[in-house]
Amino acid sequence: MRQLLAAALMLLPAISSATMLQVVYQDQEPGSLPYLSRYIITPEYVRIDQGKDQDDFLILDRKKQEIFEVQHDQRAVLTIAAEKVDLHKAPRLPVTQIDTPTPARGKGASERQVLLKPAVCARVISVPQHPEVADVLREFRQILVAAQWRTWQATPNDERQTCDLQLQVLQPGQEYAAGMPLEMHYANGLSRVLQQVDEISDRPELFIVPLDYKMTTLPK
Repeated sequence: MRQLLAAALMLLPAISSATMLQVVYQDQEPGSLPYLSRYIITPEYVRIDQGKDQDDFLILDRKKQEIFEVQHDQRAVLTIAAEKVDLHKAPRLPVTQIDTPTPARGKGASERQVLLKPAVCARVISVPQHPEVADVLREFRQILVAAQWRTWQATPNDERQTCDLQLQVLQPGQEYAAGMPLEMHYANGLSRVLQQVDEISDRPELFIVPLDYKMTTLPK
């Protein structure tokens, strides 16, 4: 039984700390009901799900810069690894960043706007506490740069969104400059609002990737 279990599961290496940071956002996209995005953060790994242990989930291996996307219904795991990407053909956009203190939202709070006139690509209100949350949001973006650049190039010209190019390819995560985001609002209508942040006990079982699922890698 132990041998079968070992063959079916990959337990990522032990988490070094006794506690983990749990951060929960409520996300909403235009025309859709709100949903939760839960981040469980350690120095080595990050798990993202919709707030329940049995949900489909993502695991970020922060050392290897790889993402594992686990889909239970399809019994599948998609692996996405960071790639070197040549952006010399990417356009340079006239981006502007505006940072404004917002003390009403808490000590040290500030708002950053990323502008590609006339569009406000992103508006993010952050506090300096828990800067590791901003680090995690940037890490996910940076790993996906090559995939996002390929998607942009394959998109018809009349369907391309310059805000996507700026935020996801040219300067991924530039809006997360001032610590933990309290609110995030994007030109495509996505909004994210912080609901909860706390420390929870170490739970290594949340970082298990099933090896009996079909393993694939993101096509290049």
